[in-house]
Amino acid sequence: MRVFLLAAILASTAGAFGYEQGMPALDVPYSMQSGKLEVTIQHRFVGEAFKDIFDTFFGADSGANIFLGCRYFLPAGLEVDASHQRAGGQYDLGAGYNRQFSGFPAGVHLGVSVFTIKAPTAADQKNRDTGFYGSAGVEAGPLAGRFDLAATLAYDSDAGRPCLGFGVDASVTERMNLVGEFYPAMDGDSAHPALGNDCWAAGIRVNTWGHQFSLLMSNSTAIGLRSLAGGTYPVDDHVRLGFIVRRQLSI
Repeated sequence: MRVFLLAAILASTAGAFGYEQGMPALDVPYSMQSGKLEVTIQHRFVGEAFKDIFDTFFGADSGANIFLGCRYFLPAGLEVDASHQRAGGQYDLGAGYNRQFSGFPAGVHLGVSVFTIKAPTAADQKNRDTGFYGSAGVEAGPLAGRFDLAATLAYDSDAGRPCLGFGVDASVTERMNLVGEFYPAMDGDSAHPALGNDCWAAGIRVNTWGHQFSLLMSNSTAIGLRSLAGGTYPVDDHVRLGFIVRRQLSI
């Protein structure tokens, strides 16, 4: 089933690098100019996209998981990152390194961050866990002048979980791309088993000067590979809508 789903995503969402190479959840290399700041807003609607469409407006009226993030790009491919995600009250602070290889259509992104997330206990409802997240991402392309393939391998110390994701980015026009990602559900430690079903996301991205807008479908409300790598409960495996807005600023 996993192989079939991955193949379907690769076939149906078959990227040339646009405004930048941003994918929904994978850590891919950026070649952003030093002194640039990228601000990102993401929403994943809680309600099912195609159930009671008029009552919930494609699931949007049922609430949303929200992500706010920023990345500041330094010389030599370095960056610093900060973000907040509504689900779990999560905060992240990290740094990364980007490298595009000359003479070869590929690049790498290495990232490390610390995060804190709500973990209430019977004794302390305000308890928080703190963890470490490290990732290595690669993107190759454009292949045949149109397709980029991406993969990210990461580790979440809080859940004791390896995280893995695959993606494809395909240019349709100079400004419009189709994107798809697949995240196999991975077991963590004994307290963090996989939830059962793999996660996926697919959609369309429009690149404009200084802006990037994506409209997505996914079977999870989670945002980011760390959150998606644990999978989703079978009873909760429904299509949901979401969007991403990225804005590039000069500082």
